[in-house]
Amino acid sequence: MNPPTLQPTSENPRPKRVPLRERIAIGLGEGAAIASAGSLNTLAFPVYNVMLGVSPSLVSLVVFIQRLFDAVTDPLIGQWSDKTRTRWGRRKPYLLGSLPFLFLFGVGVWWFPPGLSEMGYFWWLLIVSLLFFLAHSFYNVPIWALRMEATNDYNERTRVVAVVQLVAYAASIGLQWLFPIIQSRLFSTPLDGLRITTLGWGIFFTAIGVLPLLWVRERRVASTGGAKTAPAFVDGMRLLLKNRPFVTLVVMRIVWSFCYLLVAIFNIYMNIYLVYGGDVKAAAVMQGWGGTAYQVAVLLSVFLFGRLAIRLGKRQAMMICAVVLCMGCGLKLVVYQPSLPWLQLVVPFLNGISLGGLMLVGNSMVADIAAYDEYMTGHKREALFAGLLAWCDKLGNSMGTLLSGFILAWIGFNAKAPGGVQSEMTLSLMRWLYAGIPALGAVAAMICIARYSLSEELSTKIRIELERRDSAI
Repeated sequence: MNPPTLQPTSENPRPKRVPLRERIAIGLGEGAAIASAGSLNTLAFPVYNVMLGVSPSLVSLVVFIQRLFDAVTDPLIGQWSDKTRTRWGRRKPYLLGSLPFLFLFGVGVWWFPPGLSEMGYFWWLLIVSLLFFLAHSFYNVPIWALRMEATNDYNERTRVVAVVQLVAYAASIGLQWLFPIIQSRLFSTPLDGLRITTLGWGIFFTAIGVLPLLWVRERRVASTGGAKTAPAFVDGMRLLLKNRPFVTLVVMRIVWSFCYLLVAIFNIYMNIYLVYGGDVKAAAVMQGWGGTAYQVAVLLSVFLFGRLAIRLGKRQAMMICAVVLCMGCGLKLVVYQPSLPWLQLVVPFLNGISLGGLMLVGNSMVADIAAYDEYMTGHKREALFAGLLAWCDKLGNSMGTLLSGFILAWIGFNAKAPGGVQSEMTLSLMRWLYAGIPALGAVAAMICIARYSLSEELSTKIRIELERRDSAI
């Protein structure tokens, strides 16, 4: 699918700005999705491996199955949402129907019967988390589609994503303190802390998840301008594979997320066993500060890369994201020092700058790509693009997370070692892999980014043409 050749035109009407209340509401909806799924991602290894003694390989296997299952459901639900026609719109019925189950299973995964065997905990985590991720897909994909449909302007998309991402990550910043709170003296046992804390967290993300239903007005509910409805799923996938900008973005995000997630879990293990010598409670507090540094950096990246994407272009901004990640990878070799535990915070800060910029610019790009696809094919399928982009992210995440537990076992990590002391060889391998693998992923991503061809000029011409089609009815 080659880029369209449109005739130059002097007509370039100023696009309407998306109301701030709608941007905030979509951001809170995405915050609910991040906060709910983030609790599983953040607590799975600390709770099931460190607290309950389940093998890291088994936890990795569960997380892999979660991501694989989630990756399958996201595009399908996107297709269903695109085809939905109700008086309430294409997205809101899915948001409303999924929220109760999002709460039920998001909290239920931590309310396991005490005293289970290792395989008992494995099956509880697997079954309940799969039910959770099914509900999560029914919420997450439509909320992404609402964000993509909010505007049809190249730079306004970046501004919308900036506000949405700012609100979403601010709403979920407390996620980083769940494990420290669970381990604190506020509760008689860590198990009591786990259950009470996750229950409160579930109430929080459910409450903010309701707001898009109240504050967001859906746009373009029915096909206009002669555009076709979304095709059958298989045919739609074939068309998408011919969309070169989309394939480029997909490959870049799969490589980036796979290499990053392959060793991301090493952070908490290096903190516990390298910096704090097995002291889980002390390391949990530092982990909370590290997560806070990451979230603060993500928020700062919204302002930084929001401006860079508009001034330099989205491709150039994405290149800068990759360079910042490489800088953080190099510092991983020197900042994890028992004598200077606070020095390690520079790593999550740089990671947050880089990955926050990646999400901001990448999410803005996919909205451009959906408009490009509509111009080329006549199909309106924003939710399918949202689902497929989530699928790509989760494919990289699932493969990386699956292998991470096996890598931990391969380098000799043992959570049951006396006093939590790990061998020097294990810690050395952990440090080098934690630094090297994401750096390789960032370099590979730069190669992909250099091939991205959807510019502001082309996107503006596409917008004008789509608006002309709509007005022709």
